[in-house]
Amino acid sequence: MEKLHKQNLIITWCSILALIMVSVLGFGLSVMALKGSIVVIVCGIISTIGYFLPLPDDKWQWRHHTL
Repeated sequence: MEKLHKQNLIITWCSILALIMVSVLGFGLSVMALKGSIVVIVCGIISTIGYFLPLPDDKWQWRHHTL
């Protein structure tokens, strides 16, 4: 499961880079492109934090999980 989570995180960051490029190509170097880039970067940071948190993968583990 760890390998799957890592692959998903890599795909997430590749998608973020693609969205930033699309935003810059669509709006040019403008405030709108900067806002769009900041939003997707913040989402990537949230995803990365979730990846590194020691959270269980299923509901049964949630009920019996201690941090």
